[in-house]
Amino acid sequence: MKPTITLCIFMLSFLSLSLFAQNKEGKIVYTETVKFDLSEMEGMDEMPEEMKAMIPTEQSFQSVLFFTDKESLYSNYEEKEKPKALDYKDPERDIEIQIDMQMPEYKQYVNLKTGEQVESKDLFGKMFLISSKKAESPKWKISNEKKEVAGHLCQKATYEGDEEEGTVEAWFTTEIPVSVGPRKFRQLPGAVLEVNFNNRQILATTIDFLTLEEGTITKPSKGKKVSAEEFKKIEAAKQKEMMEMYGGKGNIIIERDER
Repeated sequence: MKPTITLCIFMLSFLSLSLFAQNKEGKIVYTETVKFDLSEMEGMDEMPEEMKAMIPTEQSFQSVLFFTDKESLYSNYEEKEKPKALDYKDPERDIEIQIDMQMPEYKQYVNLKTGEQVESKDLFGKMFLISSKKAESPKWKISNEKKEVAGHLCQKATYEGDEEEGTVEAWFTTEIPVSVGPRKFRQLPGAVLEVNFNNRQILATTIDFLTLEEGTITKPSKGKKVSAEEFKKIEAAKQKEMMEMYGGKGNIIIERDER
């Protein structure tokens, strides 16, 4: 009986190691949800209740991460059905509101060996290409807290972000032993499957381990080339301009036409 038991243990261990090795390449689809704080919107107190009820309190969209143990590419996921635009008119009060929810085009390439990062971003209709030889690493604090996300056992990590982010909470799994994740949330001992911060959640919904076709992961090349510091200044100036033009705060900007 001993030889048989020893053989079985060896076979199970070999199978476990084989499956673990296969989890270093594939595709993760995330759902990103942004919640809107309607109380911060300019003019909300003046709106009729039926109009307030029509304004969405959150917006969800999908993104996809292709990864290997060498590189990754994170981008918008092409959805078959896009959110419908809201067109509200009230002739009696001479009020018209139009809300068209669209996710700006975005791609992020990361070389996991060198730390090189290339991002292609749409900022109010203009594309920018931001490259950095080595992306900044968040100062993660890993806790012993665990939970399951998308069928994988995950461990909690946090860091203190900037004023806009606040405390960032991430859940990563060592069952996918690659330091990848959505957007800049990575550089942990495993793939990040969930992120929560401020008014946003990024949650993995489907995970497929597969051999990627050649050319699936490529560096983005679309947009005006700028440094990360230059883009931050351009972004801040453009957001300030839009806020002054339309009013409002946060993620919703409403154009008011008072006649």
